[in-house]
Amino acid sequence: MDKIGISHVELFCNIGLTQEERKNKQPLIIDVFLYLDLSLPARTQNIQDTINYSQVYADVKKIAEQKEYNLLETLAEIIAKQALTYPIQKVKVRIQKPQALPGNTIAFIEIEREHA
Repeated sequence: MDKIGISHVELFCNIGLTQEERKNKQPLIIDVFLYLDLSLPARTQNIQDTINYSQVYADVKKIAEQKEYNLLETLAEIIAKQALTYPIQKVKVRIQKPQALPGNTIAFIEIEREHA
């Protein structure tokens, strides 16, 4: 299956379990992979036949920055639901929270969703 994606989107988000943790925006690194058949846009070279990754980026940025979240899982689910409004078969969302653990250890979650 083909895919279009955006990788290493660095955003700042009010996220965390406690109000204290959500008080200051924290860095997140987000990857979104959209699975679909890209043979038509490959032939037509028409942006209307594919997914505009600039729009995907704008959606992710708006979702991450518009409100507070307790869990990465919630943010990933909302991003995935938005992505499924595009004509795709499946989406994978990975969110890393680089400051969640000490040292160079990076906590992350990854979800995959597809149309029922």
